[in-house]
Parts: sequence; C-alpha cells; structure tokens
Amino acid sequence: MKPIKTDKTNYTWGESQEQYNNLPAENFEDYVGTVKSTWQLTFFERLVVLFTGKIFVSQWTFYAPLQPINITVNENDIKPVPADGHSKEETK
Repeated sequence: MKPIKTDKTNYTWGESQEQYNNLPAENFEDYVGTVKSTWQLTFFERLVVLFTGKIFVSQWTFYAPLQPINITVNENDIKPVPADGHSKEETK
C-alpha cells in the first residue's frame, strides 16, 4: 500500500526529509487543519481486504494525545471543517 498523488494533491509531506517517505496530500487549510492522502492497494492487498474485511492503522504519537483520524473508501466523506466546527449536514 502506497500513498499516491492525485489531481487534488497540493502538498507533499516529508519531501525534503530523507528519513521519511513522501506523503502526497491535499491540505484543506480549514479550521482543524484537515489533510487528505490517497492510498493505492496492491492486487494482493485488495484480495486480503476482500476476504478479511480488515485494514490495520498504526499512528506514532510520541506519547502525545492521539489525533482524530478518518479512514474511508468514499472520498466525499472527507470535507473541510468550518470555523464553528460543524459541517453543514450536522446543523440541518
């Protein structure tokens, strides 16, 4: 599984840091600093997900509070967060 560039990629995290892999992403520059990255699974990984229905996530926290994450297969689930912290759908 590797992060990939998309037509919405506007920043690459770790680009000048040799100790890290590059992370192409879309920075929303919204109230909470939303960053969206897109990952491409290999054929074998797609088979594993098909048969197990599982994806495992690891985050390095450096013992700081865990940051919220959103893992989804629907790109439209990731939206900028307005200054009041609520999406338009939540306030209806």
